[in-house]
Amino acid sequence: MLSLLPVYLLSVLKAPKDILDELDKARKKFLWAGDMTLTGGKCKVNWTKCGMPKENGGLGILNLERFARALRLRWLWHEWLSSKKAWVGTKTPCDDTDGLLLAACTTISVDDGNRTSFWHSGWLQGCRPKDIAPNLFKITRPKNRTVAAALQRHTWIRDIRRAEGLALVHVHEFFKLWGMLRNA
Repeated sequence: MLSLLPVYLLSVLKAPKDILDELDKARKKFLWAGDMTLTGGKCKVNWTKCGMPKENGGLGILNLERFARALRLRWLWHEWLSSKKAWVGTKTPCDDTDGLLLAACTTISVDDGNRTSFWHSGWLQGCRPKDIAPNLFKITRPKNRTVAAALQRHTWIRDIRRAEGLALVHVHEFFKLWGMLRNA
């Protein structure tokens, strides 16, 4: 129960690290000391080992921080998979690190390009264009074009706001991205 209640809330909330530490403290106390005060001498097994699967010699107790991240990644996955859900477009409990992790762990097939985000999806050799050209991404509007719309008549190039001032770094990133698009 000490793991189930937090997991229910962690599926919709991003808990700060200190809250997760307090939850772990309560779980350790319950496991090793019951109602009494927890001291290091009462801990029978290292807490890291407790989180390992039973088949690997652990106790199978969830690592709340990692499990919470996995639950948050499900939001991003479902947002990608079923864009017709009512909550899509609202704020999810995910942060930039969650987005980077999902991008690193998934491969996207573009198909016709009508569902894939040009800037935000890792469709270009497994990378997101906003990671390949971060400075160019900052001066681009709009940022929500699909791959099909952005590549049609090179719309992504027209989206670059030259009034924001182009620097050498923008030109360098432009040619890097352009070269990758030509080879894709």
